[in-house]
Amino acid sequence: MNKTIIALLTLTAAGTATAGDTYIRNGHIYNNEGGWMVEAGVVQASDLFKDQKHNTAPLFNGGYHGEDFNADVGGINYRFLGNNNELLNMSAYVVGSGVPRDGDVAKSLKGTKRRDIA
Repeated sequence: MNKTIIALLTLTAAGTATAGDTYIRNGHIYNNEGGWMVEAGVVQASDLFKDQKHNTAPLFNGGYHGEDFNADVGGINYRFLGNNNELLNMSAYVVGSGVPRDGDVAKSLKGTKRRDIA
């Protein structure tokens, strides 16, 4: 019991210590502005397609998060108008769809490789 309480208090203190460095920009939560970052873990998601085979995958990410420019495996964005203290900010994004739609992902997608891109 005491070890559990100590572990919870330690995690709470660590989260509180980094809360001052946390910021939200471009719809994402960051805590390392003006520096490089590396991230590794596991992601679990619900089925996007009927009879989907895989819901769990490794997560690897790395890149640079600056005040106006962010580049990582998820995409690139650049804020060209505004700053952190203004009400209006405008940014440009370049990202991928992030969802594979090959026939081997789910039975419902069988034959997608033969379709023409419209």
